Amino acid sequence: MKHIIKYLVSVLCTVMMVGVLAAAAEIPSENSELKTEHLRRDGYQTLYVKTNGGNLNVRSGPGTEYEIVGKLANGTKILGWQYVGKIDSEGRGWMDIRAIGIDGEEVNGWVLDDYLSSDPPTRSAMTGIGYDVG
Repeated sequence: MKHIIKYLVSVLCTVMMVGVLAAAAEIPSENSELKTEHLRRDGYQTLYVKTNGGNLNVRSGPGTEYEIVGKLANGTKILGWQYVGKIDSEGRGWMDIRAIGIDGEEVNGWVLDDYLSSDPPTRSAMTGIGYDVG
């Protein structure tokens, strides 16, 4: 009886270990070149997209190597954002945001902090003219 219990415990531990290793293999590792940093946006009530007229790319992660999951028009109001962002290896700040994309659907993802402003857009701000950025 003791041998059967030892065997079952051994099999159970092996199955659990294989499951943990398989799950760990599927989880992408955090990019070691990114560092977390407070981007000083917590003092603002509202943020807007500010480009030279083009759209701002929204990405699945904090970097241009990540997939584009949406686009925001110049002047778009940001509905929500994280106070802590990521800084890539080139020193660019990325912020995790939520907004309404150019397709009218809500989009969640990462944008370059350089293209966010607390200043509301002016009436003369051109939309859809110029290169997409970020």
